[in-house]
Amino acid sequence: MKRILGPLAIAVALGAALTTAPAAAAAPEAVAAHQIRAKAAGVWTGTVAVPDGTVQVTMSFHPNGTVCLVEPPPGPDGGAEGSGTWTRTGPTTFSFRVTERFFDGSGATVASLRATHRATLQGANAFTTVGKASYYDPAGNVLATFATNSSMKRTQQAPTPSCP
Repeated sequence: MKRILGPLAIAVALGAALTTAPAAAAAPEAVAAHQIRAKAAGVWTGTVAVPDGTVQVTMSFHPNGTVCLVEPPPGPDGGAEGSGTWTRTGPTTFSFRVTERFFDGSGATVASLRATHRATLQGANAFTTVGKASYYDPAGNVLATFATNSSMKRTQQAPTPSCP
């Protein structure tokens, strides 16, 4: 279980199936939405807390509201893949959801994770989050639900060209 919890934390750091921000009622709100998306877009690296420690992750946030796991990449023994969506929630805040699949060397799903995070920008190149994650077996049964948090630093202004 410890081997799976490491990749599990990666998913906690991402986002999937968020509702999009409501349509802007006025031009100033539309500008604010664009500005926050521009601030959050890019590649971010940091740590995510899980029940048995922390995991190093890299995520790419795209201006269109998508987010994907960039690292760690899968290996011959399996790995994880994850993606989701994010949305602006305030002038310096956003939220994101992620769904992540953990697989073995044959590609078979061994577990999955769904996480939701609330993020606060700490200047132009850092953010912190608080969130909640649920870990599932291959049949979709909940194995664990836990609180989580992350601390991320921007490593690249532009997001990756596409999700892996």
